Amino acid sequence: MSLEGELVVRLDWDGRRVNDVHIRSTSFAASRLLVGRTAGEARNIVPSLYNLCARAHAAAATVALAAAASESPAAVDVETPSIGVVLEAVVEHVRCLLIDWPRALGREPNASPVARARRQVEAMQRDVGAGRAVPAGRALESIVADCVYGMPIAQWLQIETVEALQVWLDVASVEPALGLAVLLREHTALGASDIPLMPTVGATTLQDPLAASLARAAEFERYPTWNGSPVETGVLARMQSVPLVRTMLASFGNGVVARIVARLAELAILLQQLVETQAVHWPAVQVCTDATGAGVAAVQTARGLLLHRVRVEGGRVTGYRIVAPTEWNFHPHGPLASGLRRCTARDEDDLRRRATFAVRALDPCVATRIEVGHA
Repeated sequence: MSLEGELVVRLDWDGRRVNDVHIRSTSFAASRLLVGRTAGEARNIVPSLYNLCARAHAAAATVALAAAASESPAAVDVETPSIGVVLEAVVEHVRCLLIDWPRALGREPNASPVARARRQVEAMQRDVGAGRAVPAGRALESIVADCVYGMPIAQWLQIETVEALQVWLDVASVEPALGLAVLLREHTALGASDIPLMPTVGATTLQDPLAASLARAAEFERYPTWNGSPVETGVLARMQSVPLVRTMLASFGNGVVARIVARLAELAILLQQLVETQAVHWPAVQVCTDATGAGVAAVQTARGLLLHRVRVEGGRVTGYRIVAPTEWNFHPHGPLASGLRRCTARDEDDLRRRATFAVRALDPCVATRIEVGHA
């Protein structure tokens, strides 16, 4: 087992319906390894602790440590790490759509374009790291347009209604369209919950409730909430105002189908911005200091909001807290638990399949084990 541990999702099932959902995490608090280190040591260690979203964790550590050591957090560079985080998110979206979802649906993954996209992003990341202008990314856009959308990205972004989406599903032969067509036909409302989507994280909300909660709530790392209530983070929360996503939410709720469409929308928008402006127009990385002088970083990863909070005294780390996106979405009373409670299934195999889809749509950053308990 890696330091990231695993999630155990237990479904209390009476043979027809899920009566309750219990979620347990065995993740190791990696931040324990950072206390007592110098700022430089901590910054170097953080990326090695995570198999997924390592660049996002590195960016969070870098800016949080810089804010903790600076009298002016506003002067901390967030633009350069933001581009790196967005490029990492692009690859994660492509991998999820072309490898993870086909596997979940029992289909053949399409790994070749994922490898090609990863090579393009690695070259772009090297340019960013060297301080050069971000390449326009047309080669990356071409790979994704062909293999994810089956059409130019700008054309796909013109889809704004369920009817127009269905036309795409009817004619496209790319894997995301084939898989989404199955889910829209057979699992329309699967995973829909009454948990609200995370509000926009800005300068004010980063200070309060986020930084304030990180400073005072002892269990916030394991059970994060927004003003005391669970929320859903990730692509659906970020894309909820996009016309097509808004339509999907109104038609089918905040379940599996809406989350996949939101991922498609975010990937298209990020690529379009990178190609047309060589920049991104949403804050992937933000930073502040809290009332105690600790540096707090908020990073929008492919999976959702990542938080790092660090205190530095005498040149050494005296406190480090990390809240991963998985802790938001797999909160014991969060969107997965709410979305699977009262889920019906024909038999246990069907239940496991439905639960797998619900888990995959929320895209945890650790391995997940599904257990079925019979009432």
